[in-house]
Amino acid sequence: VFEYHAAANRWVLVGGNVNPAGNEVTINTDHAGTYGLFWARDLGYDPGEVVSGVTVSPNPFSPNGDGLYDQTTISFYLDREASITLEVYNIDGKLKARLQETVSYTGDDDAQGRPRRAAGLIWDGTDANGDPVPYGVYVLRLLATYQVGGGSRTIGSNHPVAVIR
Repeated sequence: VFEYHAAANRWVLVGGNVNPAGNEVTINTDHAGTYGLFWARDLGYDPGEVVSGVTVSPNPFSPNGDGLYDQTTISFYLDREASITLEVYNIDGKLKARLQETVSYTGDDDAQGRPRRAAGLIWDGTDANGDPVPYGVYVLRLLATYQVGGGSRTIGSNHPVAVIR
């Protein structure tokens, strides 16, 4: 599901889940708006991966308090319960912020065994002290720690995001 932002004349991914067997689309939102349902190849689920279909939206974003693109959402498919950590690094490789959340496995959306899309984490463009980060390019390091064979395993992926003012 995408939301239309008239001021920028742009559609922005907000997430949601599709259940083709039940002919149903669900989304959690805290405000009214203009929403559309579009198909996007990069949002696909990869059945061979614990985490797949990672998106960062909007990208770029502008956390300047004007109510337009003030935060970015990192969403993904997760095929089992995992502890998700998002580390935000500046272009020099310095850790600026860390977000963490345990995402429960919510079951299957359809008969093909696809998991639900996790709404993921929201980064508001602030560092570990709550101060706004300077504009520039940042690397989001997404780490998923999950249980396997009596122990735990962590996998990670990197995703760029631009902060503009």
